[in-house]
Amino acid sequence: MGADPKPLARVVDQGFYGAVVERDQGACRICGGKYGRSWMSVHHLVGRGQGGDDVPANGVLLCGSGTTGCHGKVEGYMAGARSRLRARLLPAELAYIVEKKSRAWLDRHYPEGRR
Repeated sequence: MGADPKPLARVVDQGFYGAVVERDQGACRICGGKYGRSWMSVHHLVGRGQGGDDVPANGVLLCGSGTTGCHGKVEGYMAGARSRLRARLLPAELAYIVEKKSRAWLDRHYPEGRR
């Protein structure tokens, strides 16, 4: 049997987390709360497992973790959470998602609607 194919390389920006925190001014992109570093996390708009890079255009600061706060709501696809996030995405973030995946992927994962 042949060797497994190499996975696609991802871009990893060593200053990724700090750049996202600075750009978002330490506030949750959905609720606007500033809870301190221990209660904030960066959400990858295009998940790393889906080929998303560790670059500022692919990250937004959210309160909580992947299971709590706004981050948990987005990860759990709770009603309206991803729509509210989409309404607050910057043009560079929207462009990143469309370039990396597609407009249809953006609309499916971050639907327009509830704000």
